[in-house]
Amino acid sequence: MLREYVYGLAGLVGVKKRLGQHFLVDDLVAERVASLVEDRVVFEVGSGLGSLTLYMARKAEYIYGCEVDRVFLGLLKRELERRGVGNVDLMLCDATCFENSLSRHVAVSNTPFNLSSVLIVRLCYDLGLEEAFLGVQKEVADRVLASEGSRNYGRLSVIARLCYDAERLFDVSPYSFYPRPKVYTSFLRLVPRRDRDLEEVRVVEEFTRRVFPYINRKIARALEFGLRVDRRATRELLESCNISEEKRVRELSPREVACLAKKSLESHLF
Repeated sequence: MLREYVYGLAGLVGVKKRLGQHFLVDDLVAERVASLVEDRVVFEVGSGLGSLTLYMARKAEYIYGCEVDRVFLGLLKRELERRGVGNVDLMLCDATCFENSLSRHVAVSNTPFNLSSVLIVRLCYDLGLEEAFLGVQKEVADRVLASEGSRNYGRLSVIARLCYDAERLFDVSPYSFYPRPKVYTSFLRLVPRRDRDLEEVRVVEEFTRRVFPYINRKIARALEFGLRVDRRATRELLESCNISEEKRVRELSPREVACLAKKSLESHLF
């Protein structure tokens, strides 16, 4: 059983909390995720001890696993050899700066909690990505799926909606992981939008980094604070995108944010 396998290895080497490690120990969840990748090439982020890797290897055409922990990588390699698994290639790498293949693939991750938002944005730029299946904190999933005006809406919501068609597949109890997290995990399906503009996404990333700290402010004031511009420049910027000065940042649609980001860059405001 997966629980016994993970408990045995994790008990020997320990868990690094700074890496946000929570290992899946639920066979049914692992089987459910594996069923999503049948006959497909998989890029797995954070292979860990192989909770998903071992199950996906039975279904997938091939798996390229990325793991930043050298000890876990060695343990999983030995386990794969012991089981005679030949369709998995493991790499010691950081997925946030790894250059993905242009060949078509799906991404899968029981995402380390400290990497969830970063990975979702990083995969926007993965040109070979067909779709991604990511296990993230439920609150992160809520932010990805949030609509403008809602309490969960923010930077991640804007970027995710510009990049993906997203849906929540299922939620997983903390009891399905070791060590047990304090929150539920949601598995998301992210399908890259065909019309996504990667240069636009880069500009939106920088714009929202500056302006969205003032998410509850009216957009006119948020622009003044975030871009350090005067009221006249702010008014011209909003008029160019046909946005009211009275609108609050959290009420802006992703397309309105993209317009403001583009016009700000063109006006050399950042």
